[in-house]
Amino acid sequence: MIFTALLIASLGVAQSLPILDTNVKDGYIISASQTGYVLSKAPYDPGIVGVVTDNPAMLIRVKNKEGVHPVSSSGIVSVYVSSDGGPIKKDDLITSSKKAGVGMKATETGFVLGTALEDCSSTPGVEGVGGSCGKIKVALNMRYAVSAKSAGKIGKSLKDAFSLSTIAALERPSDVFKYVFSGGLVLVSIALGVLIFGRSATLGVEALGRNPRASFKITMGIVMNVAITVAIIIGSLGVTYFILLS
Repeated sequence: MIFTALLIASLGVAQSLPILDTNVKDGYIISASQTGYVLSKAPYDPGIVGVVTDNPAMLIRVKNKEGVHPVSSSGIVSVYVSSDGGPIKKDDLITSSKKAGVGMKATETGFVLGTALEDCSSTPGVEGVGGSCGKIKVALNMRYAVSAKSAGKIGKSLKDAFSLSTIAALERPSDVFKYVFSGGLVLVSIALGVLIFGRSATLGVEALGRNPRASFKITMGIVMNVAITVAIIIGSLGVTYFILLS
């Protein structure tokens, strides 16, 4: 692995990635697909991996291959943007758009590339891309962002929660399994405890009706069953706690 220092045009570390598209330029947004790395072509693409950066502060290069380009996933880089999402102002969130490799202002809930550090200028844009503003500086921080418009809307919030859980399941399946297993263990233990308590209480009442003189022993039996139920629930919570800590 080679660390190559270049003339700095962006503040970030880039890695060499093989990109399937041929018309790749500095400032294009790259996404991961089922076939490989490609120019991003969908708004709020959750597969975004970074931006092509010809002159990063540092380049991690494995070997020279045809179609390989330096792609930055952190730092400050220049990104091609369009006005498809509306005028871009400093501090606006930037996401991908329908135009291959070109970003736009994020106005909806979804996956974003980062934050604009300057307004959209009138510099001529990419050839063949209408409504382009050229390149602007963007602080990369790829994440799922909830828009202000969807805040407080129950249906939209549920959709956002589902999207977040789906992304989490894809990115960290072991953690998702851990939480699901822990939640299932707690639910099963509570259900088992309620079942044991309900059964013991019913049998105790019936026994008291048949033999009132043995009330003390029957009551102690019910108390013991309640203690066992509580112990089962506390034990499951303890096991769940250690699973979540692991």
